[in-house]
Amino acid sequence: VDQSGLDASCMAFFWVYYLGFTITFSALLTKTWSVYRVYRKPGVDTITLRPVYFAKTLGILLFFNVVVLLSWTLIAPLQWTRVAGESKDAFDRPTESHAICYAESTLPFFVVLLSFNLGILIVANILAYKARDVSIEYQENRYIAISMASILQAWAMGIPILIVVKDSPQAKFFVRLAIIFVTCSAILLLIFVPKMFSYRAERRKLMEDERRSTIRSVNTRISSRARDYDEEPDNNNDPNEVIGGGRSRCDTPQATGGVSVGVESAPSSEIHNTATVMEAAVTELGNEKPPPPQENGNSQNSTSG
Repeated sequence: VDQSGLDASCMAFFWVYYLGFTITFSALLTKTWSVYRVYRKPGVDTITLRPVYFAKTLGILLFFNVVVLLSWTLIAPLQWTRVAGESKDAFDRPTESHAICYAESTLPFFVVLLSFNLGILIVANILAYKARDVSIEYQENRYIAISMASILQAWAMGIPILIVVKDSPQAKFFVRLAIIFVTCSAILLLIFVPKMFSYRAERRKLMEDERRSTIRSVNTRISSRARDYDEEPDNNNDPNEVIGGGRSRCDTPQATGGVSVGVESAPSSEIHNTATVMEAAVTELGNEKPPPPQENGNSQNSTSG
């Protein structure tokens, strides 16, 4: 890689980080401001967030960051420089070196850029704290507040550490990586993961409600059909029909090999075709013939209907 490419990589870090932060943070700021409006006006039940609101917030933040970054890149761009370490050999030659991005008069641009974004982040945290009791769908304001507080804490702890370890490339790289990781994780994990769990919980609840509704509907149909069957008159084969001697068909014993069998009427609470099954059983028993007499001559008595 030539020197121009290395110089461009020095400025690319700030461009990528601050523009990415602005794009993601603008949505959080717009949502937090909308929730704060509900806090200021308790009588307002709903507030519609149109895409134009997000576009306005994003446009304002992007405009300021792009102006500062562009001025920094044109006036005092960072340059890739290799710096020799303190350790030397017997011939007074440096044995180690590391690279840094350095330029004179670059501190004012960094301070202005950091102060603007840090100030907006602090204001957003204050608004989120004031509107912490406002309840919205998925409790989104709560997770947005935690996300912005995590980013603020990462900046408040990381920036002083970067100043202290500026001469140690390994420590500086690790602190920068930690700040980027916390910034991205606070937005991705705290904003999207709770919504995924809430969506899955609502889906399970909906499926359970549908299952209970189906079971209730089936039970209602079964009860309705059983009630209609009990109320329907049976004129063909009445189990209580008088068949002789003042006795009904149900209580008339039939000859079944010398055993006297009596069939009781089916209760009205039986479901489906209980009465039909009982009637078929009685008819079958009535059509059976008595057994033939035994060889010892002792005939077995049978009762005729």
